[in-house]
Amino acid sequence: MPLPVEDVKAQVSLVDIVNAAVRLQQSGRYLKGLCPFHEEKTPSFFVFPERGTWRCFGCGRGGDVISFVMEREKSSFVEAVESLARDAGIALSRQEERKRSRNQVLAQINLEAAQLYQRLLNESQEAEPARRYLAARGIDKESIARFMLGFAPSRFDTVRTHLLQIGFSLEDLLAAGLLTEGNRGPYDRFRGRIMFPIRDARGRFCGFGARTLSAEIQPKYLNSPQTPIFDKSALLYGLDLAHQSLRERKRCIIVEGYTDVMMAHQHGETNVVASMGTALTEKHVQAVKGLTTNLVLALDPDAAGSAATLRGLEVARRAFDRVDTQVSVGDIMRLESTLAADIRIAVLPEGKDPDEVLREDVAAWLSCIDKAVPFVDYAFRQIAQQYDLGSTGGKRAAVQALAPLITDISDPVARQQYLKRLAQVLDLGIQSEVLMNLMHARRPTRQAAQFRGNGGAEPSQSEPEDAVDKLEQYLLGLLVVHPRAHKLAADVIDADDFHHPLYRQAYEHLLAARGSKVDLLDGLEEENVRELIDRLGGERNQEPKINDEYLPPTVVVAALRLKQRNVQAEYEDLQLLLANERPNENKHLGSQIRQEIRMSGEQLRQINLALKQTSFIRTA
Repeated sequence: MPLPVEDVKAQVSLVDIVNAAVRLQQSGRYLKGLCPFHEEKTPSFFVFPERGTWRCFGCGRGGDVISFVMEREKSSFVEAVESLARDAGIALSRQEERKRSRNQVLAQINLEAAQLYQRLLNESQEAEPARRYLAARGIDKESIARFMLGFAPSRFDTVRTHLLQIGFSLEDLLAAGLLTEGNRGPYDRFRGRIMFPIRDARGRFCGFGARTLSAEIQPKYLNSPQTPIFDKSALLYGLDLAHQSLRERKRCIIVEGYTDVMMAHQHGETNVVASMGTALTEKHVQAVKGLTTNLVLALDPDAAGSAATLRGLEVARRAFDRVDTQVSVGDIMRLESTLAADIRIAVLPEGKDPDEVLREDVAAWLSCIDKAVPFVDYAFRQIAQQYDLGSTGGKRAAVQALAPLITDISDPVARQQYLKRLAQVLDLGIQSEVLMNLMHARRPTRQAAQFRGNGGAEPSQSEPEDAVDKLEQYLLGLLVVHPRAHKLAADVIDADDFHHPLYRQAYEHLLAARGSKVDLLDGLEEENVRELIDRLGGERNQEPKINDEYLPPTVVVAALRLKQRNVQAEYEDLQLLLANERPNENKHLGSQIRQEIRMSGEQLRQINLALKQTSFIRTA
């Protein structure tokens, strides 16, 4: 049985949910207030009760009641639906209830283990080397208590015996990752190590990181295995303690190690979190981008650290939201998608990690952070080390590496300066406008790549409400049966074009499958999404097969219709706002709304032109 998504959205009032976090004022057919996701003095946050949607013109966020809860509580889609369902008294499926109950048991097991490890660190004679090590690293007692550090003795049954006595089963302890199977049965996974409990953003104990105290015991660091509640690629160490600081300071500093975070917090720098030695992932960035769009990567300065920084930079660029703006290149006006975030790189002293810098001189650390360079500057520093800039091939590779970074810059003056700098560094001898056009030709923006040419058609009427789900169902069904066609749809739409949250999840999974029918359901744990994909595929397979010749235009037109519906709705909302918001009194907001109206109107004309030029079989 799938999650009761539609029941939740039907029975939960978006206005009531938002009103609990935002003081809303009625203004005609919509409500407005100060955005809860970024600092502002003039309201740019709007709720449209008739459509059940919200949008902020300041930070660009928007969506339905589920996406609001996800942003507000930093929760997953499933967690947001479950939370709303419980508050509304809507019964969850037995399967979801069992899953939630199981996860609560695993979190409780980790909490009990953390408390045991903590007592052993404080009281056990065997833990004396661990206490000396922490003292030598400059970690004080307050930090040890705040982060609940512990110690795992060398015995094989310390945790097993304690937790079995409390009443947990061997199956539970194995599922939580605290035990591992051996020839003589399950035994303690962590032995002779300092224990770092790992909590999620809400403070739930998910797993452990463990450092050995003996060079003979390898690996040096050992983590909990993947469990239903522990995913190293999605968790940031210290985020539960840094959560409020990220909002207040409007900046997140990402380091690599546990002690880096602890030392920073110990010195009052509480907006620091760690990726725990693993490569930065999009899930990591998703966990913080609702709190701040200012990110500083402060990874180790060695060669491996520099490579990790560049990889982390690329991940962060993919994960942050983008803003579509009009830019001028010579006499040409073009719509481009730029990065709605400030990503910087802190260059640390050679041979020192953040922990060492903080212990030796906090002022030096603060200076490194304050002088963190924009990501493009850092990339410029690296190209000379990576490419032979004296060769044609090296210059070409450098342009290809730097082009997407420069086109991400929203400030047109700064972008122009970087283009001139690139031309000078590579001794290209061409004007920056020419270079910009060359780069744009290599990397068309998301919006510009959707439609070509200029059309004069008037915006069409929006699709009727009862056709909304049919459009989404039809397009998803096509992509399930013809997964290789997903590239055609991706040139026109984004996941956000699907209003139904399950359809949105399913579309994202189809993109991740990269057109492979074999891998379509591999790794898909969400039962409700799996059921949706199975059902849509079954329904579409019962209909006449689409000839290969007609498949591309059919997919493209279905995607265009979906995009048209959304842009038309956005266009109407913008016109409504402009009519009611007294733009002469709030010139900044009025200017933003007018610009978006122009962009939406132009996009509608391009969509209508594309629909006229595309032949197809049907769209519903």
